Amino acid sequence: MKIENKLEIVIITYNRSQLLDNTLAQFLVSPFKDCKITILNNCSTDNTISVCEKYLNKFSDISLSTNRINIGADANILRAVEIVSLDYLWIVCDDDDYDFSYCDDIIDSIANDKVDIINIGAHLEDEWKYGGQLKSVKEFVNAGYPFFKAASFVPNNIFRVKKFLPYIIAGYKNVTNMYPHMPYLLSNYFLDNLLYISKNRIVTAGIAAQNYNSKDWVQGWLNTSNLLKNKDDIKQCFYQQWSTGFLNEIRICFGFFFTAIKGRLFLKTVYGAFLLLSVLQKILFVLLFIPYSIFRIIQKIMIR
Repeated sequence: MKIENKLEIVIITYNRSQLLDNTLAQFLVSPFKDCKITILNNCSTDNTISVCEKYLNKFSDISLSTNRINIGADANILRAVEIVSLDYLWIVCDDDDYDFSYCDDIIDSIANDKVDIINIGAHLEDEWKYGGQLKSVKEFVNAGYPFFKAASFVPNNIFRVKKFLPYIIAGYKNVTNMYPHMPYLLSNYFLDNLLYISKNRIVTAGIAAQNYNSKDWVQGWLNTSNLLKNKDDIKQCFYQQWSTGFLNEIRICFGFFFTAIKGRLFLKTVYGAFLLLSVLQKILFVLLFIPYSIFRIIQKIMIR
């Protein structure tokens, strides 16, 4: 079966026409150029529409859908799930980089209904060493694969649409936490579903202007992590956005605390991160915190 009969691509975009142009140019020379592609325009006010029109005659099945109002980037992710009709969906952002040099394994997995979820990308700093493997999600996590962080990167995930749909309401409830796709993707962890990781890293997260601050991001990720039930799972999920390890988690808590003092984080976020530490880590944090706080106070006095 041809990939265009199974996979649908939705590109979500808002006021980043140059980045969108670059994304469309990359897909034009990809193995997915004949798939049904919908550009889901979140009521852009720049020249996004003219960029889209430039490509309407270059793809075999591409369309532009513009929202009547700007519903926000996170709600637009869920809108993408709602409008598709084929079995699999790949939600693409407008600011990432792609390597389409080898995609045969992805095409085969989708065309032959081998799995419900495929991971195909990562952030720039993440090493690609699990490619070409098929395991349950928990097996991957136990082997060291940062599934939670990887899942948070929307374009990393190709998934079967009917498996996502039961989590649409939960997704809308998590819009305020900026991760509407995570209730579904976390379900793949606690249900221990099979996951395939592509041999080649297809998409690498780009760094474009973001419309949220660090305070909202950290709090949103903490709330999202708490969608898991087991404390060890919550802890692993939360700290994967940074880096794990006994002492490093304490260091992160220190960083959160002093960022909160400067007004860039809520103290409740720091407290939430602190609660995820083990008893021994909490004791060590408190023992280190007192002399460290005294040092910082003295340092500030001397600077004055």
